[in-house]
Amino acid sequence: MDLRFDIKQAGSSDILAHLRTCDRSFLPVLSTRVELETYAAKLARFAVTFEAWEQGTLVGLIGAYLNDPARMEGYISTVSTVPGHWGRGIADRLLGMLLAYADGHGFETLSLEVAESNAGARKLYEKHGFAVTGKSGTMLNMARRS
Repeated sequence: MDLRFDIKQAGSSDILAHLRTCDRSFLPVLSTRVELETYAAKLARFAVTFEAWEQGTLVGLIGAYLNDPARMEGYISTVSTVPGHWGRGIADRLLGMLLAYADGHGFETLSLEVAESNAGARKLYEKHGFAVTGKSGTMLNMARRS
């Protein structure tokens, strides 16, 4: 199937459907940490979203808050790919899009949190220049500086 990659086209209903599909793939499960409807609306309104679409369905998503131009720091709030689409390089391509966008807009630092047990995600972030900067419980803080 053909994938289409885009920026900031998904509405809150698209994001909510995607998050519900991916919910149990998050470590820990996303719905145990946030109320999905509220979170989807917040992402749609305030985040820059990097999206992979297949036949009108959002199958890959990165939501990043790039709204602190005074400090030129951004925060990656979510990275997810619909199960069944894993291993196709979707998250890798979306992360590349985000980094190009952030660099092009002068952001100096991007940070995120990832479960220490999520070796696949950590490997992806390290591939793109992120390094561990700290730990909070079972979560690692990672950052990439331009």
